[in-house]
Amino acid sequence: MENIFEISVVLCVYNMQSYVQNAIQSILAQEGVGFEFIIVDDASTDNSLSIITELTKNISHVRVVPLPHNQGLAGALNTVIPHIRSPLTALMDADDVALPGRLAAQRGFMAANPDVDVLGGSMLLMTSDGSPYTPDMHICRIGPETLGWLLMFENTMCNPTMMIRTNFLKRFPYSNDPVFRYCVDYELWSRMNVVARFDNLQLPLVRYRRHDKQGSVTYLENQNQAALECARWSLSTLLEEDISSIDALILRESRHHIIPLEPGVYARYTELLSRLFCKYIQRVEHIRQIKLLGPVGNQLNATIQDLSIRISNLVQGAGLSPEQTLNEIRTQLGKLSSLIATSNPPAS
Repeated sequence: MENIFEISVVLCVYNMQSYVQNAIQSILAQEGVGFEFIIVDDASTDNSLSIITELTKNISHVRVVPLPHNQGLAGALNTVIPHIRSPLTALMDADDVALPGRLAAQRGFMAANPDVDVLGGSMLLMTSDGSPYTPDMHICRIGPETLGWLLMFENTMCNPTMMIRTNFLKRFPYSNDPVFRYCVDYELWSRMNVVARFDNLQLPLVRYRRHDKQGSVTYLENQNQAALECARWSLSTLLEEDISSIDALILRESRHHIIPLEPGVYARYTELLSRLFCKYIQRVEHIRQIKLLGPVGNQLNATIQDLSIRISNLVQGAGLSPEQTLNEIRTQLGKLSSLIATSNPPAS
């Protein structure tokens, strides 16, 4: 009978002979959890496949999948994910290093929080040769309500730290659209975000390598354009109307700093932000209705409706600027996150 593991770790490799050994060894060293390790070589033209084969020979819980033709990250992942039988799938990048205890920590969190569909974590940063990078740590934001809001504007999840419930992942194949070739992770999170609950561990889970061969370095402009299209799609979907890339850019950038705008334009973006927030907490309410049962869910949904009315009335009556509107939204998101945290049912 075929073994069913707790976790399937998926590592896609393309021409990573300089780093893949460290990545593989860091996963093989994980303890305290049963897992299979699926390594997909995406038709590498260097010695990556030879290194993979040598490192993993005679290891029963490792499965090497050499692809005859290069398919790109999305195609490679779509080749193996439909066949995964473990309840949890963990992603790993070939140029990074998993820290000890990564899989056990994520498995424990997912067991204790059955309403969370997708889980990431923080990262330690390193240079191409493994030396500490400055700054040396990337700390992720936490809380499903906060992350759900932020993901509509930018990618707040770290791909090599991700763990996803497999049945949920199988509902969302990676996109093969060439527009998203260097942004396949954020494109996927954007589609999932319509119905999923995301969270992060602030615990560092991997050592993330910064080097000049990364797609985020080599194809930075392409990645930025694709990320903006993801944000435009997310915001349009929530608003139920098609907004422009310029609208998406201004909404995204106004979250970080003041943008000089004409008074009439200010009013438009304040109104958009207000509508976005009201629509967003309606989405939160809908997701919670699916995941929470009984009187606790009903009480929570009533409070969410009150928050929606409060922010709508406040914005319309006070003539707030986009920056002031965002500050009020942050305050209300904090209240919403605290409320939901105290109302979560205990894990069975």
